[in-house]
Amino acid sequence: MDLAAWMKLNGFVDQDVADLLAIVGRSAVTRWRLGHRVPSVASMRRLAEVSGGAVSPNDWVDFGPRVVAPHPSRTARAAPKGPATDDVAEEPPRRFHRDSL
Repeated sequence: MDLAAWMKLNGFVDQDVADLLAIVGRSAVTRWRLGHRVPSVASMRRLAEVSGGAVSPNDWVDFGPRVVAPHPSRTARAAPKGPATDDVAEEPPRRFHRDSL
């Protein structure tokens, strides 16, 4: 369960959680709840303790699918050597003057 859900379930506001943890201020809890910051390891442990394990350190880690783009050298193919395979010459890019539009 994430921090916001646990707080809502128990009727806590940011200051209540800050008071329970006794190691951070209300603004830190606000930033965690909104996802702007991640608590320190000590704060994560304390949150797990005071929530009875409902909010765990794993709740702060994104376990979604990891998408890694392949390195360009592995996807780029060498241009074929020898004569061009197309008989059509590539057109140069067109240039427009602002008055011609």
